Amino acid sequence: MRKFIIPGLLVLFLAVSCGDVMQYAPGPVEYTDGAAVDDSDYPFETPADYTGFTIYGVSDNLRFTSAVVSGEKAYKGSASLKVGVNYNAAESGGVLSTEGIDIHLAGQKLTARVWIPNGMFPADYSYGASFFFQLPNHNWYQSTWQNLSAPKGAVAGQWNTITANVDEMVFDSKTLAENSADGNTVVKWGLKVGQGGKSPNYTGFIYIDSISIEPAE
Repeated sequence: MRKFIIPGLLVLFLAVSCGDVMQYAPGPVEYTDGAAVDDSDYPFETPADYTGFTIYGVSDNLRFTSAVVSGEKAYKGSASLKVGVNYNAAESGGVLSTEGIDIHLAGQKLTARVWIPNGMFPADYSYGASFFFQLPNHNWYQSTWQNLSAPKGAVAGQWNTITANVDEMVFDSKTLAENSADGNTVVKWGLKVGQGGKSPNYTGFIYIDSISIEPAE
């Protein structure tokens, strides 16, 4: 059951400033590349794993230009989602989202791996990422932005781990746990990767892999 988004509400939610990215500490850094079997919920091993996802966004969240399952990089397994990006305006972002069968995310933790190439940005002016979801009443919740860590040395790039406890994600200054009347049926959710306010422009590719949904600790 697909539900259409009201553009104005999507702008309201996704327009949260990427310029605040540097206020938050970097997420854990992962150097794994193609290790073991990917047993996550969305391993992006085959095109079927991308079914239901879209890079649709509005306003200043149109920086993802393409997405295809590729064997060029993998956090685990043998493939990941190769995402073409065109970041050309500070405080803008790209959005990967999915909608369809209603699911319940309350009490869960979301995790994704994002591969960033060397030279995309300097350590002092990072890009960042966060999760979001929409409820049937059109309320949009967002997790705290996490900086993406810049690769160091001669490595081609590195994987960053992005996590969020759903109950702690915020709409209108309140968490989902505090807005218990909202319920927990989610009709759309996804990941945003944004350009910081002082971060340089970048056109090229990033990779997203191993998105999982599991009970929060």
